[in-house]
Order: sequence, then structure tokens, then C-alpha cells
Amino acid sequence: MGGAPLCAIARGQGNLKQAEKIMNLSFTMLVIFGAGLMIVSEIFAHPILRMLGASEQMMPYTLPYLRICLLGNLSFMVATGMMPFISAQGFPKVGMMAIAVGAVSNILLDPLFIFVFGWGIQGAAVATVV
Repeated sequence: MGGAPLCAIARGQGNLKQAEKIMNLSFTMLVIFGAGLMIVSEIFAHPILRMLGASEQMMPYTLPYLRICLLGNLSFMVATGMMPFISAQGFPKVGMMAIAVGAVSNILLDPLFIFVFGWGIQGAAVATVV
């Protein structure tokens, strides 16, 4: 989150090379940490869910949901982390529309995947990732 203001300051000073480096570094860090979080969460999925209060009866529902959501973790982190850069460059409406489209599509896809396609909890996870 700190990269966007630094990038905006560099752009304001006319130092476009520095702004580009800041944005590239931020993107790279998002990818590295997103992939790392995805791998660690997959390895320790069961203990993490237990720590968060999931009982053994809930595991058949929570574990597949988590695993599907982890597949979209990298794109989610990049999209969320780069959104302030879009706003800082003077396009806040673009960022707002991207978030709104994601929220509306999730609302529409949830019942479709869960009930129409019969995917159950996995359908909810797929809708969330989409």
C-alpha cells in the first residue's frame, strides 16, 4: 500500500523512471508474497482451519472452499495491491468499477454455481475466485 503514494510522489516530481521502478517492485513483491502465502496456506490448510475454529464436521466444506480460494489468491492480491496505483494515477472510477464488477459478478454467480450447476460449496468458492 505504501508503493502507490511513493509512485505518485515520484510522478509528481517528474521522475517517471523512479515511479516505474516503484510500481514494478510493488508488483513483484505482491506476486512473490501472494505465491508464498498460497503455498504456505495450502501446506497448512488443515491446521489453519482448526485454529480458526473449524470442527471436523465442517472440514469437508471448509477445506475444499479454502483450496479453491487459494487458487485465486495470487490474482486477488495483485488486483487489490495494484488498485491504489490506478487511483493514484487519477483513475479512481476505474478502480471503483473493477471492485463493483467483481462484487456483482460474485452475487450473480453464487446461486448459479451452487444451485443451478449443483456445485455446492465448491461453486461458492469458484464464484468468489471468478
